[in-house]
Amino acid sequence: MAADLFLLLYLFQGELTITGDMEQLQNALFLDQVPHIWTERAYPSLQGLTAWFADLLLRLRELETWSTDFVVSCCSIIFWFTVVKLQYCV
Repeated sequence: MAADLFLLLYLFQGELTITGDMEQLQNALFLDQVPHIWTERAYPSLQGLTAWFADLLLRLRELETWSTDFVVSCCSIIFWFTVVKLQYCV
């Protein structure tokens, strides 16, 4: 996403010539739509660009919180291995 926005910045400064992908990106940003290039790498949504980006930031913050709170203890690993082993022994 950041690279695409930098390319548009160079385009507006006249340092690059426009391509088809850059024109589609420019039109999507102008119309407050999520660019097709970004939806290929992110989750699908019917929201506009502003709401989609705000939701993306919330999802990233939630993943960061989840990953910092996620602590695996030795006892829980042994417990789950025991459960998996017992399920296959039956």
